[in-house]
Amino acid sequence: MTVSPIETATKAWTIDSTHSSVEFKVKHMMISTIKGQFGAVEGTIEIDDTS
Repeated sequence: MTVSPIETATKAWTIDSTHSSVEFKVKHMMISTIKGQFGAVEGTIEIDDTS
């Protein structure tokens, strides 16, 4: 078996649900803007530097 000398460059971060939230804004018919927020957020974020 051979091993490639190139390692994957994927980085992962765990979302801190205590200090995180998701907010959004959506324009409705160019007249008004609807705003909202998700307070309960959990998960991970993965970034692949090779992509």
